[in-house]
Amino acid sequence: MADGGARAIVAAGVAGIIVYAFPGYLSTDSIDQLAQARAGEYGDWHPPVMAALWHGVEIVVTGPLGMLVLQVTCFVVGAYLLLARVLAPRTAALVAVAIAWLPPIACELAVIWKDSQMAGYALLGVAFVGDSRRGARAAGLVLLGLASAMRYNAAALTLPIVLLAYAPPVHGARRLAIATVMWVAITGGAAAANRLLADRHEHPWQQSVAMMDLAGIARWSHADDRELAAALEGTPLRDASQIRERAQARYRPHWMWSEIWDDGGLFRPARDDTELDAITRAWRELVVAYPRAYLHHRWRMTRELLQVPGTYASDSAYVWFTDVQDLAGSARRSKHDAAPSRVQQLLQPAALWLGDSVWFAPWWYAVLSLVMLVFARRDRTAFALLAGGVLCELTLCFAAPTPDARYSLWLFVATAVGGALVVARRVRPA
Repeated sequence: MADGGARAIVAAGVAGIIVYAFPGYLSTDSIDQLAQARAGEYGDWHPPVMAALWHGVEIVVTGPLGMLVLQVTCFVVGAYLLLARVLAPRTAALVAVAIAWLPPIACELAVIWKDSQMAGYALLGVAFVGDSRRGARAAGLVLLGLASAMRYNAAALTLPIVLLAYAPPVHGARRLAIATVMWVAITGGAAAANRLLADRHEHPWQQSVAMMDLAGIARWSHADDRELAAALEGTPLRDASQIRERAQARYRPHWMWSEIWDDGGLFRPARDDTELDAITRAWRELVVAYPRAYLHHRWRMTRELLQVPGTYASDSAYVWFTDVQDLAGSARRSKHDAAPSRVQQLLQPAALWLGDSVWFAPWWYAVLSLVMLVFARRDRTAFALLAGGVLCELTLCFAAPTPDARYSLWLFVATAVGGALVVARRVRPA
């Protein structure tokens, strides 16, 4: 980044998001991870690697600011380095900042989430793995490994990036073989790091996705209460009577957590390994017995995740400094509270208004990515970004516990950056 003007633009882009979010917004997930970072004891509901990283960052600056600066800086610099390959430095900087300031991206980067951390490290990693220098490529793989540790489905975005964009000084089958080995290494290494750091196992799949799916099958299958009670025996059912009737009355894909955490839900959280094993067994049996009900439930979840017109649109922008569901409690627990500045008092209502708009609807980013893939055939990096965005979104069709917009952050990023690379190469061919 030798151009001083480009450096200034990139710095202003980073500073703009930090001013909007200072010192960083925190949700329930963020508060949990901050508490674990300070205690030095990590559960595996959220990535232990992120909590451990936060533990280290807090040596320098306490609270969310250090993590906010880290994720925003990695993102904007990564976008700039990629775009500078095909655009003049200042133009690349302006486009990178414009992408970072897109509402569905900026509003997610403002919150200390594993999704935002993943996006920052992954984008900077993409910029480095295609470099001609060995050290830069190694740094890129480390960054992609860190991104892989942030989310369970990050392997879907790193796969095309490493296979297509990684550029060791060999070609053909040898390059592909090396890239495959590198992808297996960073994916396995990220998973191993999370396992080694976890002090307690919280069984997030059984305690969220699996029970959501069981509630969905109970709602959409033709099984009667006797069949459902038999299949769900041993699971943490609150009441074994009128299962189907209660599932039909309460089924809401946009807030399926109520089926576990509310007193009136079908389930309560599992208490021991016996109940966890029963959830796994019941999930397998019911998915095999009622595949159409399962797929229908996942399709309804996917439609709401993509915010297809006519479905429920969840609030997509988050603008709170502590957990909005437990403001006073989370402030005490995290020993952190903040009030919005005058600038933030103007920006936050705008963010909430935009959060209900089509800007945050993932479905049209998915469509645009699929179209752009056709034009990105000769650009490995752009194709890898776009393909990774689509693949990452596809994993959510079967793995998302709720249709939160933040799960689609990488789709937003891949569409914007990949699309910009495609357009830039066609406007200014190398």
